[in-house]
Amino acid sequence: MDELCKKVIDRISSDRSICLMLNEILNCANVYLFGGAVRNYLDDDFENVRDLDFVVDFKKSSHSIDRFFIKSTKFKKNIFGGYKILSNDICIDMWEMKDTWAFRENKICRSVYNLTKSVFLNIDGIVYSMNDRNYINDCNQKYFEIRKKNILDTVLEENPCVELNLLRALVLCKKYNMEFSDDLKKIFNIYSCSENFMDYLMYLQLKHYGKQVLSSQCMKELMIKKLNII
Repeated sequence: MDELCKKVIDRISSDRSICLMLNEILNCANVYLFGGAVRNYLDDDFENVRDLDFVVDFKKSSHSIDRFFIKSTKFKKNIFGGYKILSNDICIDMWEMKDTWAFRENKICRSVYNLTKSVFLNIDGIVYSMNDRNYINDCNQKYFEIRKKNILDTVLEENPCVELNLLRALVLCKKYNMEFSDDLKKIFNIYSCSENFMDYLMYLQLKHYGKQVLSSQCMKELMIKKLNII
């Protein structure tokens, strides 16, 4: 078994019901690990993974992710049709590929190879196949190239959660000491004109992370240093 796949299984092994559900889904669908957990693995920091994001592409159109959650009481369904599962110290988000916002809204063609293009930030475009044990579009190598260039950039600017992604950009900028691209700076400049922008970012932070990751002072300092926003 590939090392990343093994680490994912080990990470959820304490919850037998989730392990069984994932195995059932893997038998009838292609399952892709998406985003932050893959990034943590490539950073050699998988032990600090607290979230696993899975995209599911069923082999038969008659299959639906809903049937796997009928008997579960551990999940919450979100407005995009996906599920959030809370188990011990891990949070799992799972949704069907067709419900990926960029595909559903016809922003880009639906394809596993376009999953890496469906993200707002370039550093999030990392997809790993749990079935085939490989990276889609050689995205692992592209990730290392992004880190080497040290530029946080946009991929698909149309997004239902732009402010949340701007918050995440600040968090990732702080974590990796990255610079912002001109395109990302322009978006920050547009949204930061809002009178309550900082307050809203602080609210989003608590809602998304469940805690304060960046203080308001730290946010302001980052925006001054990286964006020249005062």
